[in-house]
Amino acid sequence: MSITRHPCPGPLHLGLILALLSPLPCLAQAAGKPAAVAAHRATIKSDGGGPYFRLTLPATIYRTAANVTLDDVRVRNAHGDLVPHAWLDEPTTETRVFTDRVAFYPVAASGNERPGVRPDVSLQFKQNRDGSLIIVRTGKPLPDTSASDWIIDASQVNGTLLQARLTVDDGAVGLYPLTLEGSDDLRHWHAIEPDGQVVILKDPSATIEKLAVDLHGARAKFLRLRWQDPARTVAIKSVTIDSVERDTVVAPLQWLPSIAPLNCTATHCDYEMPARTPLDSVRINLDEPNTLATVTVSAQRPENDTAKHRSRPHPLYVLRHKRQPPAMASVDLTEIIAGQTVVYRIRQDGKDLRSEDIVLDGGIYARLRLRVVGSISELGQKTPILDVASTPRTLVFLGRGPAPYTLHWGVNDVGRAVPLATLIPGHHANAPVQATTASVEIANTPLETAAERAVTPTPDSQPASQPASQPISPPVSQPTSQAATDAGLATRETNRLWLWSALALGLLVLAGMAWSLLKSMDKAKER
Repeated sequence: MSITRHPCPGPLHLGLILALLSPLPCLAQAAGKPAAVAAHRATIKSDGGGPYFRLTLPATIYRTAANVTLDDVRVRNAHGDLVPHAWLDEPTTETRVFTDRVAFYPVAASGNERPGVRPDVSLQFKQNRDGSLIIVRTGKPLPDTSASDWIIDASQVNGTLLQARLTVDDGAVGLYPLTLEGSDDLRHWHAIEPDGQVVILKDPSATIEKLAVDLHGARAKFLRLRWQDPARTVAIKSVTIDSVERDTVVAPLQWLPSIAPLNCTATHCDYEMPARTPLDSVRINLDEPNTLATVTVSAQRPENDTAKHRSRPHPLYVLRHKRQPPAMASVDLTEIIAGQTVVYRIRQDGKDLRSEDIVLDGGIYARLRLRVVGSISELGQKTPILDVASTPRTLVFLGRGPAPYTLHWGVNDVGRAVPLATLIPGHHANAPVQATTASVEIANTPLETAAERAVTPTPDSQPASQPASQPISPPVSQPTSQAATDAGLATRETNRLWLWSALALGLLVLAGMAWSLLKSMDKAKER
């Protein structure tokens, strides 16, 4: 009895086949997916010992982040281990703005001493059980309220301070420079707004008023308002303070490098915005003194822009727009009206009086257009330069493991932020976070703009009757980053072609081996 043995692939054959098959899934996956975004890192610096650290991120991080929500931000220790972190300004939380009319008291003018050595006014007041002030009558005559300093009682205000809104004597006209300081004990003072202004200018055609003073998210129980020039003072009739809930972090705006016009016509100028950066404020810098014009600032979002950039804008935007729609769409839906105002620069008594900044909604814009009612030449012989600002985001991380700690971003992987209540057990929503201040430096890459300097207006470059609804025209020359982007795409396509070629070659080799094996089996059967 004979037994016919069919040849089977031995261990050598199986090993060779598996070796050929093993890289094929990886090659197919790599060929079908684009290259990952490059990762970035920066060293975190701090003088304290933790255990919690508070870190405010520079606005320049947006340009190299994997997404504008900064979900790709990570923190690692010296061993490379991830450490937990949470956002202080979680964008899912709605901002609550409070408005309180507060008490205020005249005190003797303190002159121009340094903030830390103001006269002690604590003996002129006593406090109720709730911490509010009651003025003590000392028998001395009250100071002249038209020239006095003012103590503003903010002890009952709920939250961090956004701005103080004043009303002054009827008939007051002029520029009144002031300084605002803060204190918790009426003895030690720190500067909050060193160069504020109350402005009331009137003429037959228009009235310009600036009666709000920025408090920059300060925390203080008491404020002291001091007039900088004894010859220019005014009596105050009421003070209203706007604030946000106590757990809201109001980081100071970060101003980006100035932006010159990309192109101008007889009625408007276009400005290219920094890429992928949420914008919260725009400042129009006029070159010539005694310039005044009514302007509209419109904005264009990037093409195919469907991302949700920030669900919680800056509190001042919430405050100023809570009774009106945040933005008005023009006829062309790609352009929205970001702000309408009177922009001015007036020289008076050796000082410049400038219009307020325009508060934006934290959106990402491709360009801003500055349109003038009349001719763009009303803004001066040299077209204005724009400054834009973004609100930086702040995180808290737990210092686990050895320092130095490093910030990583650019690739979405494990280690996303946790809720603040998870990071800090027992933390209450209205309680301040006790954390050591940390800092990080991120290279400020050049703005992706095509203009290097201001452009002189050219009234005949386009018809002056251009409709207001016309979308912002794209620049003639593309940003220099476009070439780099095209080169990167070409490299990725070349790599993908090589990967597919390697995959095809592997399949051919595998098919040849299978054919050879089957042929040898058929010969064995014939024998």
